[in-house]
Amino acid sequence: MAIEQDYAANKLKSTKSLKVRLKKHILRFFGGMSANSLGTNKFDRYISKRQTEGAENATINRELAVLRRIFTLAFKHDPPKVRKIPKIKPLTENPARQGFIDDAKYILLSQHADELWLKTMLAVAYSCGFRKGELDLRVKQIDLRNREIHLYAGTTKNDKARFAGMTTEVHALLSKCLRNKGPEDYAFTRPNGGPVLDFRGAWFCLCERAGLGRFVEDKGKKKWVGLLFHDLRQSAIRNMIRRGVDEKSAMTVSGHRTRTVFDRYNITNSRDVKNVTACVESRSEISCEHAKSN
Repeated sequence: MAIEQDYAANKLKSTKSLKVRLKKHILRFFGGMSANSLGTNKFDRYISKRQTEGAENATINRELAVLRRIFTLAFKHDPPKVRKIPKIKPLTENPARQGFIDDAKYILLSQHADELWLKTMLAVAYSCGFRKGELDLRVKQIDLRNREIHLYAGTTKNDKARFAGMTTEVHALLSKCLRNKGPEDYAFTRPNGGPVLDFRGAWFCLCERAGLGRFVEDKGKKKWVGLLFHDLRQSAIRNMIRRGVDEKSAMTVSGHRTRTVFDRYNITNSRDVKNVTACVESRSEISCEHAKSN
C-alpha cells in the first residue's frame, strides 16, 4: 500500500504499529469498500465498532490518523485516486496520564530491585528521563570518565543523537554493570550474560513487591493497575524543572523536540500551585513592609 511505502521512505519508527492497525482493524472494516464512497456515516460506524471492542479514544485517533494519511496520499497522487479528502474529526482523548513518583517511592522501588541491571535501569530512567527503548545501551555509549551516557542518532524516537550526565548513584551502578565488558557488549545483562531486551515481567514483579501495582480482572482479562516504567521518565522531567533546570536544557536531555508533549509531562500539581502562592505572598509581605517604612 502507498501508506506503507510512505512510512518506509520516511523511515518512521511506527511502521510496525501501522501494519498492525491496518491488518487487525482498518482493512478488516474498510477493505471491501470503495474509497470514494466513504463518508461520515461509515467513519462513525467504525468508531462505534472500535469503542464497543473496548478501544480507547486515543487508540482510535491513531487509527483515524492512518485513514487521513491514506486519503491524503491518494488525493496527492498524479492523477488523484480519490475525489476529495473526507473530514475525519478526532475524538476527545482522556487527560494525560499523571503517573509520577517521588524520591520516597523511587527509593522503595530501588530497595526491592534485587538484580543489579534492574536497579541501574531504574536509576538511569529516574535521573535522565530516558525512554524504555533507549536503555538498550552498549558499553561504548557510556563514558564513565566524563560521566556521560550517549544515545546515537537513529536509536532515539526522533532519530536525533543526545547525551545526559550521570548522577553519583548512576555512575556507581553503571561502573558495576560495565565491569569486565568490551565496547560492543550490552551494558545491562542478566546473570547468565544475556542482554536485557524485554523486562516487562521483572517490572511488574518489582512493582507488586513494592506495593505500587497489581493485576486485576477486567472483563475476563488481566489488566495492570499501577506504576508504569514510563512514569519514571515523566517524573525525571518534572524533577528537572522543579530543581531549577531551564526548560530548554531539560528538553535537550529528555529528547523532546516540541513543547506540546513536554508540557504534558511537566504537569503542575497542587504543590506547584502552593509554591507559587507562597512566592507571591512572600513578595506581598516584602511590599507591605516597604510601604510601611515609607
